[in-house]
Amino acid sequence: MSNLLPEKEKDLIKRHYLSRLFALALFYVFMSVVFGVILLLPSIILSNSKSESSEKRLEILEESVAYKTNTNIEKSLLETNNDLKSARGFVGKRPIEDYLEPVISSKGGGVELSSLSYRDIDEKSGEISLSGIAINRDSILSYIEKLKTISSFSDINLPIGSLANDRDIEFSLRFVVNLTEQ
Repeated sequence: MSNLLPEKEKDLIKRHYLSRLFALALFYVFMSVVFGVILLLPSIILSNSKSESSEKRLEILEESVAYKTNTNIEKSLLETNNDLKSARGFVGKRPIEDYLEPVISSKGGGVELSSLSYRDIDEKSGEISLSGIAINRDSILSYIEKLKTISSFSDINLPIGSLANDRDIEFSLRFVVNLTEQ
């Protein structure tokens, strides 16, 4: 096809065409960026809110852990103070182990102890409670007689119901311990 336009006009039309093409490409790039930002905006807002929420939860959790740690430390200190107070209460007294050892050693072969507990009655005396099983009535009675021979023990109390059976006797007994006696 033949072109009747002069060369100068052809160059001018070509430049206008390229500038329009460049403007159109620039417009499409700009619109793509705008649409991309618009489409990403909800995701950005959501991720920012989740980030803030996570930071708040972390602060609350750190405060809670610090509070629990402080509470545990206070509890530990109180327990230590109570232990120290009870240890100070034994000044001038024999250790409780000195009283528990004869209870355990004098039981003999026919008696099995299942529980043993101690509590203070006052500054000079305490009470030992124990329970267990004896193979027969004679073994529990001989155990009680052995306990009666220990001068620190008094008021040995065995409920009469514990002697109702002849064999495999479940028993519980209590007695007073004089803590100041040497």
